[in-house]
Amino acid sequence: MSWKPKPKAIHIAPDEALIRIRDSKVFFDCAYIVPAFDSFEIMKISVQPLDFSLEGPEGVHSRDRIRTDLKVTFYLRVPREPEQILSVFESLGAEAASDRVKLRETFSSQFCEGLKTAMSRYEYEEAINRRSCLKDTIIESIGLELNGFQLEDVAVTRLQQTPLEYLDPKDPFDAEGIVRITDRTAHQHVKTNKIRRSVEKELERLKAL
Repeated sequence: MSWKPKPKAIHIAPDEALIRIRDSKVFFDCAYIVPAFDSFEIMKISVQPLDFSLEGPEGVHSRDRIRTDLKVTFYLRVPREPEQILSVFESLGAEAASDRVKLRETFSSQFCEGLKTAMSRYEYEEAINRRSCLKDTIIESIGLELNGFQLEDVAVTRLQQTPLEYLDPKDPFDAEGIVRITDRTAHQHVKTNKIRRSVEKELERLKAL
């Protein structure tokens, strides 16, 4: 009578999936593995936050050519679906699913282009005042093709005008932006002076009563 090895139960954490190599089968919660016969890998499928920043010379232009510093956190995860898990496993491997350095390398180009595309659809002040709309546009610009990953959410953590010292007057967009910033600053100074004079006149009138 031949000896048959007994399957061994492997308990799987809620934020993990087990991939059995011989038949590319995905398990959740519990899997039965035959020692010395089956090989397997564990993949983390929890949410992975990825921080991206485009600042200074790398800042992105708004529709009205204002260079803008952006810091954004993308929240990625592998859906709890065998097909998506196998797609990630085949393209990146199990460990890469929770390796933030590897994930940044993988999605850097796609995410940065998405940020540039999204910001180019808004004027600077509009982006400031409509952050939730900007977030939706970022998600739309990046798209759904993420090698099996799912984009859970996006958080815009910094959005402000790039300091003037980082602007390049030889860059056509920066040159146009500098003119707009200068005009806007001058207009704001005039407006502030008018308000100040109005307040001073009102104070003088009240004192004369």
